[in-house]
Amino acid sequence: MTIRAKKALKVTLAFAVSITACACTTSAIPGGHQSADFNTAGQKIVTLNIKHGRVFQLIAPIAKAAPNPSRANYYSTAIPLARSHGYTTELQLNIVDTIAGNFEPDALVFATWPSADAYRAFSSEPDWPELKATRPDAWTELKIYSAVLERDLSLRFDPLKFYAVAIAESPKVSGTDGRQLEQYLATSVRASAGRILYQTDKPEFEAHATRQLGPDTIMLIEWQSEREYESFRSGLLQEASSRFGDGSSLEIFNVVPKQRN
Repeated sequence: MTIRAKKALKVTLAFAVSITACACTTSAIPGGHQSADFNTAGQKIVTLNIKHGRVFQLIAPIAKAAPNPSRANYYSTAIPLARSHGYTTELQLNIVDTIAGNFEPDALVFATWPSADAYRAFSSEPDWPELKATRPDAWTELKIYSAVLERDLSLRFDPLKFYAVAIAESPKVSGTDGRQLEQYLATSVRASAGRILYQTDKPEFEAHATRQLGPDTIMLIEWQSEREYESFRSGLLQEASSRFGDGSSLEIFNVVPKQRN
């Protein structure tokens, strides 16, 4: 497990990097809606509301260099096919910093499907296997985590606050429940006065370059201040590497939402 020391913040990405051609167009979305209001400093707060029952996906791509004919073809064929079954890109999260782990995606993307049935119907399309097989030509890696929302999801991203996405897989040790890293992560969030905005356990996982079973949990975390966020980060630096070694996987990304124009 790799926990990283603090480094200078990266400049926010000036371009959209996702599996779609238009990463964050969310107008006229059935079951999902992105809007914006303002905080006390006059900065935009991005709000995302998604109805329960929808399939919620976290997508983590690493694109191969452009121009890439395979990716262009995927955009023009696979994405329209997915949208015909209700697929929607809801929000892009730009990565400010990678706190833990060696995986460095271009961005994190939230996407949804109307239901598990809609997702299965898309997966059963005759053209889909051939289209899916082109992913390795377009992306070095494309990780997708999927879970059905059991309750309505409402998220507010305030530029004055700090956010992270954590993806954790605990070591599988005989005589344990296999959730040690997840429990440690939740305790660390509480100890730093953070708040878990969303959590899903045992999501479906797919990737073409990573050989792993998939995470035990995914968390979206919020802190009110930089002091609280740094308290969480320093705690990880001091303890996580020594407490969890082989057989565990922890990826944590400090993120900000890509603002709509």
